[in-house]
Amino acid sequence: NITGILTSFCNFKYSILIYELNGTASIEREGAGEINAAEDLYLESGDRISVAEGSSMRLKLDDDKYLMVEEESVLSVEVAGSEEDSKTKIQLEEGAVTSEIQNPLSPDSKYEVNSPNSVMAVRGTIFRVETTVFSDEDVSTKVSVFSGKVSMGALQEDGSVGDEILIGAG
Repeated sequence: NITGILTSFCNFKYSILIYELNGTASIEREGAGEINAAEDLYLESGDRISVAEGSSMRLKLDDDKYLMVEEESVLSVEVAGSEEDSKTKIQLEEGAVTSEIQNPLSPDSKYEVNSPNSVMAVRGTIFRVETTVFSDEDVSTKVSVFSGKVSMGALQEDGSVGDEILIGAG
């Protein structure tokens, strides 16, 4: 019945929603090609987002994670798992994003922002990651922590994460 379908849809926890869009952005979706971004559009895990110059976007992930995407940013968002072991991965190719995780993650959950040369993992915090690509071999990643702590490790050539450091607020 329709009530059961609506209840199932409303109880779906792991969503990616564009709740604010200033300017223009596009979404590349496997099997669908390029889609114009719009407010109230639900994204699929793996969608690749490109935000135009002079534009910005705010995403709501699940019910308690927010991602502000700045102009000239390119990223993809992947979500998986259940409430007990949710996995959120932001793959920032270039540009800058600010993450706000309002509630502490469960012990088996992860929230990561990956750049071409680093991996940042959090438990509950507000932080900004900016990636600047100068060439294929020259990438800069800057992390700013506003509250809480972020674990950061350099991405090695073999894909593993090197020694991690803990970055506190400020």
